[in-house]
Amino acid sequence: MRAEHGQENADPIGSRTSSGWIRRALENDYGKPAHPDWRERDWRPAEHSALISGRRLHYADVGDGEPCFLLIHGFGGRWQNWLACLPALAQHGRVIAVDLPGFGCSELPEAPLSTDLLADRVAELARWLELKPTIVVGHSMGGPVAISLAARNPDLVAAVLNVGGTAYQATDIFARRHLLRYLLRRPRETRAILTERLAALLPSTPRLRRVVASSARLRQRVMAPYLRQPAALPGDLLRLLIEGSGAPGAGQAAKLIGQIQPSAGAAALRCPLQVMVGDHDLICPLADVSRFNREVPAAEIMVIEGCGHLPMLERPQAFTDCVVTFARAVG
Repeated sequence: MRAEHGQENADPIGSRTSSGWIRRALENDYGKPAHPDWRERDWRPAEHSALISGRRLHYADVGDGEPCFLLIHGFGGRWQNWLACLPALAQHGRVIAVDLPGFGCSELPEAPLSTDLLADRVAELARWLELKPTIVVGHSMGGPVAISLAARNPDLVAAVLNVGGTAYQATDIFARRHLLRYLLRRPRETRAILTERLAALLPSTPRLRRVVASSARLRQRVMAPYLRQPAALPGDLLRLLIEGSGAPGAGQAAKLIGQIQPSAGAAALRCPLQVMVGDHDLICPLADVSRFNREVPAAEIMVIEGCGHLPMLERPQAFTDCVVTFARAVG
């Protein structure tokens, strides 16, 4: 893979490889909180809702000033997926973390979910909030949504950061394409993607959340597709992740993922684009990132070492540092 060999020039946030990718080294910080810790504040005053295209769209709004960071979660997620890094990121500007339509506390729209529809609803929120051009950060399914948002609304977006959203294999598996081939060639990744699809569609009960969160062994089993070291993450943070499963929009979103073309629209963006990925991501493996980089050579690639599919929770301080450095670089 293009990121695996020789290092060349130093980079402020990591080591730059001979292929031009940047690697953020593991610093014995896996599972450790960013500063300040998200548990140090009451988040209820930060939560708001807006009426967007006749439906309630829920979001969290913290920090102030510039730049503004607009965070878009992935499949089965909600705004709380960003909690571990929100206070640290809010020290550098305003942060808006949205519940996509049909997820968290946001209502489903009347029309079927599509990448463009999700992008348009977030764009409407940005205009309603009168945001200046933002750094749009999309995780997993939110990555293609962020690209669509920038392509359709270039005046709203200063730069796009796609976190684990170049998942060609996941798109194929959700669409039931080439399943046998993937099982033979990439069995670990295939099992992880199938587990992700099932877990996001199944509702979780309060008792189930308590049982899983209180057991390191169960956390390891349930969260292994997403995290490099599930047992190393605190139970309260994992419980917040589990609570996002079974959302009303999950069924439609599962169909949508099977239709996504990860690089669609990316080459035409007028703003900088960075792809960030964990080096142990099973949902969006490095092979998929290499394919995206071949299709969109202008994209900068950042590899976060020691992480799976959720670097903003696994290494929140390192994730925040990378996002802030990217924002500063684009001005």
